[in-house]
Amino acid sequence: MKNSLLLSIIFLFTLAANSTPPSSAAARAAPTKDQTDFVATLCNTTTVLYRKLCRESLSPYAAVVDKNTTVLAHVAVVISLKKANAVAAYVENVTTSTALKECSGHLRDALHEMRRSLRQMKRLAGGGGAAERKKKMATRELVSDVQTWMSAAETDQDNCLDGARVNADVQGQVVALKMLTSNALAMVNAFAGKVAGP
Repeated sequence: MKNSLLLSIIFLFTLAANSTPPSSAAARAAPTKDQTDFVATLCNTTTVLYRKLCRESLSPYAAVVDKNTTVLAHVAVVISLKKANAVAAYVENVTTSTALKECSGHLRDALHEMRRSLRQMKRLAGGGGAAERKKKMATRELVSDVQTWMSAAETDQDNCLDGARVNADVQGQVVALKMLTSNALAMVNAFAGKVAGP
């Protein structure tokens, strides 16, 4: 039952990443203090570089997350992917210079990595009838893939700005995207810490 609920939540957020924002009703369901504190605590850890942004972007989903690190990591990836879609589309529409063409290519690469991460997060939500030890090892491998791909996406976003002259508007949008991606990776790392161990 718990896995079924988790899959339903992740399915809804996956749809949201590819179309409209997550349901405002789901996002604005009144969270309990424990649910809000859970998000705030994870956003305030030393591994999160942009703590205020983390709290602002994830706290509206505290009730949906319901103190579940898997769902929180997934929501963070969805939020960063939605921003990546918007920024990539914008840059592609204003691409006139070689620098912007290079930036656009890097952003497409980042989108590819983030979409792979989102698919993997969906797999992480699924249950399985395997023995606990085998399941735990498989989970670690899946989480490791997400960490690798989200890190690669962040590097692609850096590459969009490095060595290329892009206008201030594009730079501002890519920097905002990088901040969300960094926070999403921090949430994935927090989840990875939960599945680490013998």
